[in-house]
Amino acid sequence: MQKRHTVDGVNLFGGGLFFLLFGFISSFFLSCCFPGSVIAKPVQVDSKLLQGASLKVIQIDLSDPATHLEMVLANQAPQANNSEKSYGDESFGAMVRRSKAAAMINGTFFSKDAQKRVMGNMVSGGRFLKYSPWENFGTTLGITAAGKPEMKTLRAGEEIHWKNYWFSVTCGPRLLKQGAVWINPDLEGFKDPHVLGAANRSALGFSQDGKTLFLVIFYGGVTLQREAQVMKALGAYEAMNLDGGASQGLAQGGSILLAPGRYLTNAIAVYDSRFPATSALQAARRDFQGATPTVQNLLAFRPSTPLMATPSPLPTTNPQVQPTARMTAKPLPRPSLLPSALPTAQTTPQPSATSRLVSSKITPLTAPKYFFWYVYRKDYPKAWELLSEKSKTVIVREIALAVNEPVHYSEQSIRRAMDNYETPFAETFWGAFRQNLEIETWVKQNFTLLESGSTRALVRVEPIGIDLQILFENGLWRLGYAETFFQDN
Repeated sequence: MQKRHTVDGVNLFGGGLFFLLFGFISSFFLSCCFPGSVIAKPVQVDSKLLQGASLKVIQIDLSDPATHLEMVLANQAPQANNSEKSYGDESFGAMVRRSKAAAMINGTFFSKDAQKRVMGNMVSGGRFLKYSPWENFGTTLGITAAGKPEMKTLRAGEEIHWKNYWFSVTCGPRLLKQGAVWINPDLEGFKDPHVLGAANRSALGFSQDGKTLFLVIFYGGVTLQREAQVMKALGAYEAMNLDGGASQGLAQGGSILLAPGRYLTNAIAVYDSRFPATSALQAARRDFQGATPTVQNLLAFRPSTPLMATPSPLPTTNPQVQPTARMTAKPLPRPSLLPSALPTAQTTPQPSATSRLVSSKITPLTAPKYFFWYVYRKDYPKAWELLSEKSKTVIVREIALAVNEPVHYSEQSIRRAMDNYETPFAETFWGAFRQNLEIETWVKQNFTLLESGSTRALVRVEPIGIDLQILFENGLWRLGYAETFFQDN
């Protein structure tokens, strides 16, 4: 009698083989017709012991179309806490219950004062939750709408392409760069010993192929060096530290696995096929297509894009500019006529070039276009020499306020601001301060920094008190065009 090859009653060379072939063909068909439907994996939360460290690891398949990441803000805030507006903090449990996510982990740092300012720029759902061009601390994780992650450290000379990011969070210090341990907290601007010492830590990282994202909780105090080594052993190619200590929090499917020791201002939520993102978030992602993140919920007088328009230099030998469709209907033959191209809500007398720039008004919503002035980075030293002492004082004030220093300035606070924010003018500002230029209490004006490649621009809608005429006459003043939309609070 012929021997039958069976396992638990299944004929391997008969019906069993049929089912195996059927399963293979079905899987192949589904993977071709419905990419991601077979290989996609829901969010996994596992306990691990790796190199002596006890971990909880959230493993996320970024190639799964059902995977969505979202920044969850305390009290359903429309924007992250900043120096001008705070929405407070909230219990981790309340944030977990409201989000209904597959997993949630604590996010980035926030200040300990009443304002509870969140660190760094932040994008969620293709929309800025926080943006300031002065933010250059730490490291940023950015994820495109296609699910491709990248990690950038501004102070290491890496450029961040905000227009590509569907989601981003900034924290640090960075742990891994291209598979190697990379820890430079001083370069990134971290000086707090609580951040640098051994602590209960949270971290995130992604694999070399960019398909797997890791969100990790470290139980027990670990140093940054050990944290980096463990993240590398876990399979991360790029990694950075998150807020930790009393902020450590972890939830899975609505169940809290680790409760923070304090209220939080932000957290990272992950959705999958079992715990899907809201229809609004899914639709927003489909519509995103790599457009510049909007800032419609940010404070008034903030540009809708952090990217600077291509400038149109004005040569000193022949200060004449050919008109463009976006500038003015006729050439601008002399510097004294340049501000006539500045759009205003109402026509006002224009007695001189400098005073016209000072008196011109831009009304939110009624004038969506504005002109800006800037000085090339390479020309900063000469520009500084040409500016009057009054103008230097104004600019020093602007920078000091822009870096969120207190209203009353001391030598120590200005020094700290210059150390923490390596502005192009930093050394000169410090030198000017040491020359006893008076830093007074003043009212905050619309002032920001725009960047495009290697060019930085100090920008004001109303450059009050700065003698731009002398910069123009010496070839250091440039006229450029930018278009933006303003929103009220």
